[in-house]
Amino acid sequence: MFTMFLTALLSSVLVIGTFIISVVTKPRAIGHHAIALVIAVFSGLVYAYMYMPVWAFVPMMLPNAITLIVYGIVVGTVFATKDQENKSFVSLGGVTVGLFITIFVGLIAWVVSLNTYESTRETINYEITEEPLQAFSEEDTPVQVSPDSARHLMERSMSNVPNAQFYDLGVIQAQEIEGEPIYVSPIEYNNFWRWLRGTEIPGYFLLSATNPSDQPEFVEHEMNYTRGSYMGDYVTRAIYEESPNFFHHGNPTMEVDEDGKAWYVQTLYERRGFSFQTDFDSLQVAVVDTETGEVSLYETDDAPDFISGTISPRFASEANNVFGQYVHGWLNTMFGQEDVRMPNDNGTEAEVTPIFDEDGNMFYFTDMTSPQENIESALGVTLMNARTGELTYYDGSEYSGIMDSQAASGVVNRTFPEREWRGSMPVLYNISGEPTWVVSVLDPAGLFRQYAYIKADDPDTVAFGETSQEALDAYVTELATSGDEVETSESALDEVSGTIDRVGTVITDDSTVVQFRLEGDDTSYLVSTGTFREAALLESGDEIEFLASIDDATGTVEEMQVYPWNEENEEG
Repeated sequence: MFTMFLTALLSSVLVIGTFIISVVTKPRAIGHHAIALVIAVFSGLVYAYMYMPVWAFVPMMLPNAITLIVYGIVVGTVFATKDQENKSFVSLGGVTVGLFITIFVGLIAWVVSLNTYESTRETINYEITEEPLQAFSEEDTPVQVSPDSARHLMERSMSNVPNAQFYDLGVIQAQEIEGEPIYVSPIEYNNFWRWLRGTEIPGYFLLSATNPSDQPEFVEHEMNYTRGSYMGDYVTRAIYEESPNFFHHGNPTMEVDEDGKAWYVQTLYERRGFSFQTDFDSLQVAVVDTETGEVSLYETDDAPDFISGTISPRFASEANNVFGQYVHGWLNTMFGQEDVRMPNDNGTEAEVTPIFDEDGNMFYFTDMTSPQENIESALGVTLMNARTGELTYYDGSEYSGIMDSQAASGVVNRTFPEREWRGSMPVLYNISGEPTWVVSVLDPAGLFRQYAYIKADDPDTVAFGETSQEALDAYVTELATSGDEVETSESALDEVSGTIDRVGTVITDDSTVVQFRLEGDDTSYLVSTGTFREAALLESGDEIEFLASIDDATGTVEEMQVYPWNEENEEG
């Protein structure tokens, strides 16, 4: 509470100054003014406890204006002299001065903010690269289940919670636990009266972020400090008590350590000078013990290793907006719009989507599109490291002219109109050298149904599967069937040779895809008759050599070098 008392005093600086002036000019009225001062400071304490204003000049002006207004009303209506004209003047004067100060300071901060967008953008730790996204591997980079589907499953499992009528499901957070991407969600009190009657939160839910068949696990773990608690148990208030000079970005989210202990994590930041602009280079993270309420502050990349996301999704979303829109300042966003890129809003959390790389690091993904309406093509994609805040913008030529995430979801929506299935969580991957949208397909109830793999520059090249591997295999086959040239560098191709063990064919409307395996090799190789016409003649026992692009356990043949009838022709 010490922080709250200090905040109340900071909220009453103008009132204290006014009180001193009033006492000096009219010392006989010191008693009345003292009572008015106490009432005004008490109103500042109430405001501080409810709204927790940050200890910075601009945000502290509003509570100062409020306390000044209260002071003016009390002095001008309750303790004024019998002189009604003076009574009205004092009351009106206090209110007018308070409002004027608030509006004046807010106006200055707004003007300063408008003129600092471009320099604010430079506080973002960003890199622009023309390199392609890292090649996709089902083993290294698992596709995640949509959080919408995860939430639906967890809500259906609320019956496993003791006294379930007391609680609601909290915010879902993606996290790596024991090498696996997991969704974590606390349960929270659903109203004040339930909190008043309750003792502690009984636990949280875990659910695989990669296995659509997984069921939520309720973990019993007592928690006293949560987002759904009130008064001193409110986790945001506990954070404010330790860091009143920092702004909060997004809501606190829960993560779990290696022992199953739950912690709340909150991204903190400062503003740039006399403005409303975020200083992207001033980040801290608060980590809260849910049992004791103890708060620890860290630099974002120095936080405990078990935390996957010290950077909040909302912070990542704001960074994307500033990076994409204000490359040449705010005027350019309204007139000319040179080099302006608009982030799409198809993310699963605050317009971004959390994904994991092969090392278990979490990133926030989004795609950039044109500011012009009705244009569904992407200009590039961004990935922000969820621990360091480093933003990478992929601006390579392979992303020029591809469909954006909105269009990718639309492909799914148009495929299943009678079932009303919809696309969710579109993420762009590099598969066999092709930019590919991977989309979760959900039914109207939010349950996962299928994965969709969509070639980013050709909405007609699409494959579906109930598992990620099934959809990937079907998609690679579809790529081979289409006969398109896969943009794969020579160095990325593997030289393969061996004896064909088993061979089969997949017939489609346009061509035939030959699938074969070599002796002692578990990779399934695909070659289209549209690319290599004689592939239909391959038989078991044939000795062949070829170049292939191999992803996980599937290889796409790019060039046949040695095959039986080729050898016969050379011998002849």
